[in-house]
Amino acid sequence: MLGPWGQLGASRDSPSMNAQERPTTPPWWESPGQVLKAHQLQARKRFSQNFLADWRIVAKIVARAAAFEPTHIVEIGPGLGMLTAGLASLDLPLLALDIDRSLEIRLRELEARYANLTVRFADGSDFSSWLAALETPPLVVSNLPYALSGRFLRATMDHHAAIAGAVYMLQREVALRLMARAKTPDYGALSVLAQSMFHVSPVATARASAFIPPPKVDSMVVAFEPVPTLSASNFPELVTLVKAAFAQRRKLLVSNLKDLVPRPLLSDWLAAEGFSATCRAEELSPEHFQRLTRFCASQDLTRST
Repeated sequence: MLGPWGQLGASRDSPSMNAQERPTTPPWWESPGQVLKAHQLQARKRFSQNFLADWRIVAKIVARAAAFEPTHIVEIGPGLGMLTAGLASLDLPLLALDIDRSLEIRLRELEARYANLTVRFADGSDFSSWLAALETPPLVVSNLPYALSGRFLRATMDHHAAIAGAVYMLQREVALRLMARAKTPDYGALSVLAQSMFHVSPVATARASAFIPPPKVDSMVVAFEPVPTLSASNFPELVTLVKAAFAQRRKLLVSNLKDLVPRPLLSDWLAAEGFSATCRAEELSPEHFQRLTRFCASQDLTRST
């Protein structure tokens, strides 16, 4: 499916590769600079736009999306359509959602080129709206605007049961927090919640030079594979528990959760799980928080707020 550009892991300049082994530009790739010039477009700060301009990064995203073996794909924020064209080459139904009407001529051009592509101008962060029109869970792919990544991640987790997975370009700092393990500095509520719903794994790192205009920080592509965890009815309780647990990182877990779980009861549960009553939230893995949620639910203790 990936054709002559399937070998994506090596650099073009790798001395161990001869000319025949080097990955070649995929046939669907266009020069972002030429697209910008031809359509007299520019990135708009209003929408926090940084257009992908490195075909190697785009090809890795497309390859990872293909590995999900989705039945259809939703791309949020197609921008210039660099990633859109690659996703369309997978020959699956593709819905591209963008809020920036200045891109319409360019995106309609792609829509005419690819029979499997549908372009709509709508708020992609409103998952409930566009999911209602789909019959089966889609794979969601996006080069997320940094300023809006929190909103999209919340929507992704809120609707985790309705999607087949996701592949997102994110600020590297956010990506590391999503993948962080217990007892590490980056580990927090975001890590626990994301990993309770998805297997979160890195796909590629993108330097600032991979974008037009270049952002001030590096980025990372992350894949979200759904995992069977808690029942849907327990997720509000998990969110309530985790947010309270990490509300004040330096405080003991029993102190942060005192309004949700009686201290003696929580101390006994921690002892049974092999933890001291003086432990902090960062010591518990996502699996521990899931078990604690089930325990609290069995005791009728937590309620979502």
